[in-house]
Amino acid sequence: MTAVLVKWSDDFSVKNKLIDAQHKELLCFTNELYEACQNGGFNERISFIRTVQNAVNYTKEHFPTEEKLMQQTNYPDYARHKSEHDMFVAEVLKQIKQLDDIQHIHGEPFVHFLKDWILNHIAVSDKTYIPYIAD
Repeated sequence: MTAVLVKWSDDFSVKNKLIDAQHKELLCFTNELYEACQNGGFNERISFIRTVQNAVNYTKEHFPTEEKLMQQTNYPDYARHKSEHDMFVAEVLKQIKQLDDIQHIHGEPFVHFLKDWILNHIAVSDKTYIPYIAD
């Protein structure tokens, strides 16, 4: 049985197909890490490394896409929203530093950070720009 921490719901949708697809990708690799944490050991460490790499790639693709849409549509709360993105990037960089000591890597704190990000940023903060970027 596959362990699922966060399941996609229409409540997460920002009514933009591209952004929703990117958000679903974040849920996917968050759940992969969560499942690995349930099994522990070597799989957790490997999954943690893969998830951090996915998070880096996610920030390089998703945040610029979202921020560009906000700027193009003159979203009035852009600066605050971008600062939330910057905080996410800072946490991912902090997690990268842990990769130096692979024997002591534990994915649980990072998976809960990702879950909180999904529940607070995607499900709450991102909802505020729907009128500006909806398809």
